[in-house]
Amino acid sequence: MARPYVGWSIVRMFTSLFALVTTVFVGVGPAQAANQVVTDCSDDTQFSSLLAGGGTITFDCGAGPHTILISSQKSINAPTIIDGGGTITLDGQNAYRLFDVGAALTLRQIVLTQGYFNGDGGAIRITDSGTLSLETSTIRDSRATASGGAILSYGPLTITNSVLENNQALNGGALYPRFAGARTMIVGSVLRDNQATDTTNGWGGAILATSTATPPSTAAASTTSPIRC
Repeated sequence: MARPYVGWSIVRMFTSLFALVTTVFVGVGPAQAANQVVTDCSDDTQFSSLLAGGGTITFDCGAGPHTILISSQKSINAPTIIDGGGTITLDGQNAYRLFDVGAALTLRQIVLTQGYFNGDGGAIRITDSGTLSLETSTIRDSRATASGGAILSYGPLTITNSVLENNQALNGGALYPRFAGARTMIVGSVLRDNQATDTTNGWGGAILATSTATPPSTAAASTTSPIRC
């Protein structure tokens, strides 16, 4: 009586088991948000809806520049890239901070203007779980009643080929990188006409930084009070 091919049966069993395990492990990876396109720039409704999913957000609102009026602060809770394509301005209407950043955010070829917050961080706040990369973008005419007219940061911040202008706060007219986690790099960028408005103890017309920070060596700054580092 012929003996069964036990070896071949074992190979088939392990092959099937490997295929099952591979299928299971491939399926447990995090879902990646698809690229999303804003086609309605008449208000911030569609923009707000797409932000919730993270991913890359671009704009196709027709020819010419477009300004989207922001009606509430936008929270970033998933990795997000917002690419304005050089045609989009987000306007906080002197009433709202634009972004509260709790994940990785890249702002590219976009203008942020007229952000406002009663406290620190007029246009953007970066939490200790967030990061911001500002690329070829502008933040202007934004205001905080405390510090960081444009940006308050507790997390890493990189500013490249960008402009921060005409921002105001009691201290740190443009930037307030706060505490050791707020490691900040500024490359090929301009900080101009920012103002620390506290006439008694106003520090840092452009940047208010802690003693652990290093002043940017590649940024041009014209301020109405000294940079304090």
